Amino acid sequence: MRQAGRELVGREPEVAVAAGVLDRARTGTACLVVSGEAGIGKTALWEHVLRDAERRGYAVLSCRPAQPEARLSYGGLIDLVERVDDELIARLPGPQRTALDVALLRRDAEDGPGDPRAVRVAVLNVVRAMAATAPVVLAVDDAQWLDAPTAGVLEYVVRRLADERVAVVVTVRSADGEVPLGLAGRDDLAHLRPAGLSIGALHRLVRAHLGTPLPRPTLIRLQRASGGNPFYALEIARALPEPGALAAFGVPLPTTRAVEELLADRLAALPDHGRDALLCAAALSHPTVDLVRRASPDPERVEDALVDAEERGVIEIASGAIRFTHPLLSSTVLSTASGSRRRRVHRRLAEVVDDPETRALHLALSTDGPDPAVAAALGEAARSAQSRNAPDAAARLWELAAAHAPDRRARAVSLASSVVCRYFAGDAAGARKLVDAFDVDDVPAGPERAAVLLDLAIVVFFEDGPVEATALTDRALAQVGADPVLRATAFLRRSLFCQHDTRLRCRDTEQAREAIAGHEDDVPADLVACILICGAYYRLLAGAGLPADDVERGADLVSPTNQTREARMARSTLRVLSKYLDPLRARALIEAAHREETAREDEAVAMHELVHLAELDVWLGDWARAGLRASEAVEAAEQTGQRPWFAYALYTQALVDAHRGRWAEAHAAASRGLEVAAELSDPWVAVHQRAVLGFVELSRHDPGAAREHLAAAVARCAEVGMADFPIPTLYGDLVEAVVELGEHAEAARLLAELEDRRDRAPRPWITVVAARSRALVRMASGDPEGAEEALAAATEALDRLPMPFERARTDLVRGRVARRRRTKLVAREALLAARRVFDRVGAPSWVAEVDAELARLGLRRGDEHELTATELRIARLVAAGLSNREVAGAAYVTEKTVEAHLTRIYRKTGVRTRRELARLEFLRE
Repeated sequence: MRQAGRELVGREPEVAVAAGVLDRARTGTACLVVSGEAGIGKTALWEHVLRDAERRGYAVLSCRPAQPEARLSYGGLIDLVERVDDELIARLPGPQRTALDVALLRRDAEDGPGDPRAVRVAVLNVVRAMAATAPVVLAVDDAQWLDAPTAGVLEYVVRRLADERVAVVVTVRSADGEVPLGLAGRDDLAHLRPAGLSIGALHRLVRAHLGTPLPRPTLIRLQRASGGNPFYALEIARALPEPGALAAFGVPLPTTRAVEELLADRLAALPDHGRDALLCAAALSHPTVDLVRRASPDPERVEDALVDAEERGVIEIASGAIRFTHPLLSSTVLSTASGSRRRRVHRRLAEVVDDPETRALHLALSTDGPDPAVAAALGEAARSAQSRNAPDAAARLWELAAAHAPDRRARAVSLASSVVCRYFAGDAAGARKLVDAFDVDDVPAGPERAAVLLDLAIVVFFEDGPVEATALTDRALAQVGADPVLRATAFLRRSLFCQHDTRLRCRDTEQAREAIAGHEDDVPADLVACILICGAYYRLLAGAGLPADDVERGADLVSPTNQTREARMARSTLRVLSKYLDPLRARALIEAAHREETAREDEAVAMHELVHLAELDVWLGDWARAGLRASEAVEAAEQTGQRPWFAYALYTQALVDAHRGRWAEAHAAASRGLEVAAELSDPWVAVHQRAVLGFVELSRHDPGAAREHLAAAVARCAEVGMADFPIPTLYGDLVEAVVELGEHAEAARLLAELEDRRDRAPRPWITVVAARSRALVRMASGDPEGAEEALAAATEALDRLPMPFERARTDLVRGRVARRRRTKLVAREALLAARRVFDRVGAPSWVAEVDAELARLGLRRGDEHELTATELRIARLVAAGLSNREVAGAAYVTEKTVEAHLTRIYRKTGVRTRRELARLEFLRE
């Protein structure tokens, strides 16, 4: 199907095959057939191929026959030759020209019907003549409706094409892969049978056509219901009363008349007893012949009815299991049955199914209004679904339980449970909407209401932001009573939400520790671990350093497998800490967590890991993978409806583009993310967006604009008490921008603050950034020696930093410092090292930056070093790790001679130690 901008969605492999067909048509004949069911996207792909051909300068002859035209002689041919130059036809031999004009209704047949062979030869000659000038595309859409005379012409032409520059592009509606027009068996044939679209492709399709994304659970059910058929999916999506309203099995899908007309013929001829049997099957999630027979009012006729339906292509039966040949046939059977008939079927099914969840669902669909027994059965079924990690099914069962609840309390409790399940199923927007569908005050006051409020706060946090979530947690704290575990949980939860006050987050975790003091034997270990780890993380952000003992104790306490919220939050925070302290280890941990969450279908949390992974991939230099993950994260955040994470995902997209030098795209993504963060009052995401915007401006040499964004980010950190933003390039980039603006005193002040952060929480990244920043400040003050000393002091940290772009930025500064010190060889080595990395990761703008620096060195090819042959040999031996005694023996000189040579080598190369000498690239050549 087409997207806005006439782009195909989810058909990249098919597009590549079609492009290959057009490529081959430059030198000879190539054929493409696209077959499949109605609505699968054959025409969209066909149109794409034709647009591609026109862009290439090919001549396109096309026709799109319709069913009413199938009996019109040469109707397709008239369309095909419409764009043929009349001069070309005029040059045909007389009999061919006359026969073709008659066929095209351009002249009357004076001597009776024309000769079909003359028409065929005429068309072949026209195609060959056109192909001699430029490649030609012969294109037919819906070949099953092509009139017989035109089909005969095309078959004749195609059989005789071999070396002519012609692409034959045909679509045909066919369930069995039929190849029309005699194309079967050709060596130059590519045959595509498009499958249903993936969930991600459907997301993009629906968003493009309807202007709004659907929640991920709805997309999953939409794909199952439509079989991924783009036409069916869009028609169902258009018929939804509201996003997320797609029903579970046993409930009719909303459809449009266009869908019903496509499917009606396959059901129209079924007898009444056949429809009854199919209705039972359609109402089951996993229908079998045995279940349908037991639930049928006329079991003796069930088997014959099912066999008849199978012969008509409505169902397939294998080993007693029934499968509708298209998911929408099941829904059509349900939607055409009256409500009373459906309720009777569900009542009978509730009596014969064994699974408690399925039985509860059929009970619910067989009754209307409050029913305590049905509500209780649905509640048990929902809890069972939750225990087997099926939050989507649990949410629907809880909502049915609410519909049958006998009182307001039971309804509120059921809907509150559904809210949480919807969120973890990946439908944050639907969960947030459900929050407003009941009154929390209907839940009894005290711990029960507190627990509900804490659950609702999670959903509100990811949809409305931290302020609203914190307010709900405050309400919960007023209800917790004397329960130490619940009180500690409430404080811990509030620490997660109140991003607007980092100092308060620290106090909240301290109060959580105080709440469990004296009750350690009764407190779950995962809760204790979560309090310790989160408290340590908040202290780092507050600028109080990192209490490593708390982190280690928490890591020892937390269960590696428990799925309680506290266990998951503790493990997640540990991974986030690792991201800033040990990014290589963090990537492995987060990738493992993402695999586990995806396997559990924990859509809401799995997309969080995608955001972290995209950011880590940028830092670790895998920008291609970072781009893929960032795009996937943006889509997943849209699908799951988590607006804070949508803004965070946009930051990673901007980060990738900014590093690649795609500044306009980076600015657009970060600006959009900043708008969402402002709407949510989310300082964490806002600071990230400002940081990347500042980096963009710094990269394109606008230090004033860079300073504006970066200073705003630092000011926002100060407002919320975040004294140590854990991505130190924020502070380093601000120092660099201020240095470029010539404000030396301000740069020195910012540097002092950066080095204070480094001293309070030392880690390789901030150590390298601080050293680079000090080098820039010292250079700006006219002290290149001090700049060199600053960089040398961070050598060990630089060796431990697995971030190629950061290392290259530092080498670039090292090269500039060496140039200022007139040690051109050292400068060249540092700059070439930076250039190699920038080129490898894909940073062309930074490569250009290095090239400009290299040009300023003024070195000619022969100026790479000034060492004599003996000095060069000794330098290479020393760089290889040999001692002075070993070098003397290898070079047949004395140790004193080696020492004298080394003194001159150090002076000429500008290095001061054996270790620095070993870094020189030319010594390894």
